[in-house]
Order: sequence, then structure tokens, then C-alpha cells
Amino acid sequence: MKIVYYLAAGIALGACRNPPSIGAPSSAPSSTAAPSQAAVGPQTPLTATFVDLKSDGADIVLRACDELFIAVVKGHGSALSIELTEGDLGIFRRKSMVALSGDGIAVVAVLTSNPCVVDAKLAETSVIRGGVKPPLSWAKDQMQAHLDAEADVSPNAYAGRLAGYEGAAEHTHPGSWEILCAADANGTFVIDNVTKTLHARQVVIVPPGTKHAWQPVAGSYLQAVQFYVPPGPEQRFKTFAAEASK
Repeated sequence: MKIVYYLAAGIALGACRNPPSIGAPSSAPSSTAAPSQAAVGPQTPLTATFVDLKSDGADIVLRACDELFIAVVKGHGSALSIELTEGDLGIFRRKSMVALSGDGIAVVAVLTSNPCVVDAKLAETSVIRGGVKPPLSWAKDQMQAHLDAEADVSPNAYAGRLAGYEGAAEHTHPGSWEILCAADANGTFVIDNVTKTLHARQVVIVPPGTKHAWQPVAGSYLQAVQFYVPPGPEQRFKTFAAEASK
């Protein structure tokens, strides 16, 4: 599969108050709420963007079959009268619109299904508090992962947090998309032998089976919200942590 490297993909934010585009600081307004992509390639099933809740906020218009993920990376936010603080994740299903506001920064992601099928078995709302699950650590505690929403909570898409100072050697995820939303980053992301810089509030989308690697600038810190569609690749973090504890 040829490289597909997105740093400016859009998310459909209906009636959005100054929706930011991926690849730019979230204070940078977009003139349209229509989705856009920076590169030609297969359509990702999950689109994500950073939203500055204080200056922008968002009214997120959804189809009945869409799944909405809101991960607060700084400060706090409010959606459907549910308060979310830093590290919290909210998953919303079977909603026509969700108004998001607050005083912080959030990753907003929408998982679409084609054809549009409503799964009534899944909870309409799931809230995962950031401090409930202990992190998994490896690389001499230089890397940590919070597996916030695994398949038991979110069977269609994993959502979690990845943080630390170490890089990731070249690898692939057969059968799963990876969407990495970097709240803080300074380094190079290599996809299919093509190198791009990755900085704060940028999003990388890696198609299934595509070789990719991450190399931070020495001493720099990666803080990211990470999605896998479908879930599965996040389970390797458990292996990393188990081997590190031996």
C-alpha cells in the first residue's frame, strides 16, 4: 500500500464555532465545516481534530450510526451535561448533535460506518475517567500507555493515551488503522519510508499494513491520544509492560 500521510484532515463539525483544522494550532479557524483531506488515499473510518474549547467550542452533528469520542487533553470540557477533565474520555452514540464547550483542549473524533448501521447493543454514553486505570510502563518507565477504551467498552475503535520520551521502531498494524493525535510532540514520523515532522496539535493517519516509525528529538516529550480501528494493536503495550517488569 502506498504512503498516506495526513496532517490536515478535517472532521465534520456542523454549525461549528470556528472549527480548527488538523495540522495547525487549534486556534486557527477554518472557513468551512466540510471535511477535507491533505492527501489522496483510502478514506479513514475515523476523523479527528483538536478543538480549543474556550475560543471555539463545537456543535458536532452526527448520524445515528456515528460514534463520537471526546478526549480532554488540557483543562476541562462539557458535553451533554457531562463534565470531562484532563485525561477523561467520553464516547457518545445514537446522537444527532453534541454541543461541546469548556476551558481547555480536546481531541474530537468521529467513527463512521459504511453502510450506516445503528448498534443498539452499545451504550449510548460511556465515560472513562483518566485516573481509573493505572498506566502501563516500559522502556525504564520512559513510556506509558493508558488503555482507556478497549474492545469491551468500544468494540469498533480503541481509544487511549500514549506518552513518553522514547521512539518506536518501524512496525505495521495489519488490519487496523492508526490515528495518532499529538497534543505535544517534536520529532519525525516515518511512513512507508517517507519522513515528515510531527509537532503539537497535529494528527497522523496510518492505513492498515503500512510501515511506520516515530523518532522524537532527544529529550522531547510525546503526549498523544491514540485510536486503532478496529482495536487490537494496543494489546502489544501489555506485552511491553510485562517484559519490562521481569
